Amino acid sequence: MISSKLRARWVTAALCLAALAACGGGGDKPEQDESTAAPTTDIPVDLSGSWVSSGDVVVGLLRLEQNGDLVKGTVENEYGSQPISGTVFGYDLAFSFAQVRSSCEVQLNCFATLFDEQMRGSCKLASQCPGQPASTRNGRITLTRE
Repeated sequence: MISSKLRARWVTAALCLAALAACGGGGDKPEQDESTAAPTTDIPVDLSGSWVSSGDVVVGLLRLEQNGDLVKGTVENEYGSQPISGTVFGYDLAFSFAQVRSSCEVQLNCFATLFDEQMRGSCKLASQCPGQPASTRNGRITLTRE
C-alpha cells in the first residue's frame, strides 16, 4: 500500500516532468533573436582618428592610430602632449598614459566601450605629488569622435 505522502510526491514529480516536456524539455538552449544578441567580433573595430573627451575625467583630445588590436597616439590638453598606448578587443578600448600636472606625476588607466561614434567608460587616476601621499580617484569618461 502506497502512503498518501509518497503518492503526492509521485504526482508532483509526474506533473513537473509533464510541464518540462511541454516546454521543450529544457535540454536545448533557446534560440536567441539576433536583433537583441550582443555584438561579437574577433576583429577589433577601427578606432583610429581624433576623439574629444568629456565627463568626470577630461583627458583632452586623443589622436589614435590603430594597427590590428594595438593603439598608439597622443593626448593633448592643457598639460601638453603625451604619448598614449592601448589595446582594442572587440568594441572595447583599454588605454593609458602618464603626464605631469602641477609638479605631480599622474598615471591614467582608462577603459571604454564603443557605441556608434562615442565611447563611454571609466578612468583611474593615480597621482604622486612631492611631499604628499599617493592618491587615486575614479571617474567616468566619454570620448566622442571628432
